[in-house]
Amino acid sequence: MYSIEPIALPHDGPSDVSLWRVDLAFDASLDNAAFAQLSDEERARAQSFRRHEDALRFATVRVALREQLARYLGITAHAVRLTLDANRRPRLADSDAYDFNVSHAGWHGLIAMSPCRRVGVTAINSIGIRSHR
Repeated sequence: MYSIEPIALPHDGPSDVSLWRVDLAFDASLDNAAFAQLSDEERARAQSFRRHEDALRFATVRVALREQLARYLGITAHAVRLTLDANRRPRLADSDAYDFNVSHAGWHGLIAMSPCRRVGVTAINSIGIRSHR
């Protein structure tokens, strides 16, 4: 069975920022059980991509994001509720407990997360961190 396992990455940013790399497998199917955590809306968005690779990039990184948020929040990944802000940036629907940002290109995705500052992934190999205060 295919599984999505984010890899924690060391970085020189603040200690409250967590950073993970997500490796992509383009031979996976969106019907795989690894994608069961996706909401109906996320599944529809993934299926709307023209290229299978783009659908897998979105779906794989979204599952990894859901799993990381679920660990921090103490809930199941499927129970994580996401919404979009005014700039169409995903955020937690019921809480401002964590800020996060994702990027995906090529064979990898990147997830940055912090409980106390706004974070932004600016490129697949770097991270930009802006103060939330």
